[in-house]
Amino acid sequence: MCNIFESFCFFQAFAFHPVFEDEPLTPGKVFPSILLADILSMPIQLFPVLANFIVNARTSTHKIVEFLGTVEVDNKRHHLQQVLVLLVSELVSKRSTGTSGAWDLSQ
Repeated sequence: MCNIFESFCFFQAFAFHPVFEDEPLTPGKVFPSILLADILSMPIQLFPVLANFIVNARTSTHKIVEFLGTVEVDNKRHHLQQVLVLLVSELVSKRSTGTSGAWDLSQ
């Protein structure tokens, strides 16, 4: 479908050239135009895919930010921070007293 549309656009450009320009259509103008059309065909075909990726990335980022902003996740994050602070403080106190750095899991 995209190739048909591209071909139709380029055909129209060549067909309407004599209408808009006073100079005749020469091979010096036609061949660079065809080369440019060939070079631009891949980016033109990839544009819808790129637009889809951008929309999906933006939607996903919005959902992740919304999820991380919920109260439940915020409470768990706060609880995890408290546990980490307790573990680090216990490790520091054992290091400063000269005891083993391993935790006693038998309690």
